[in-house]
Amino acid sequence: MPTQRPSPEELIEEALHRFDLYARIRAGRDSLLQTRRSSAQQEEKAFQDLEAVMARLREGQG
Repeated sequence: MPTQRPSPEELIEEALHRFDLYARIRAGRDSLLQTRRSSAQQEEKAFQDLEAVMARLREGQG
């Protein structure tokens, strides 16, 4: 069964969501509060997810 490709608007929405998540995790890296602190692994995963959605967005533009 073929999968439906997301629309450009859906990809943009996902990219914004991924960027926001990455920014929050990155900001939490040096947080003074232990519960808000993020690990290098969390930051790397969020960045990889952001890169993946950006690549999919570029594919749709080309």
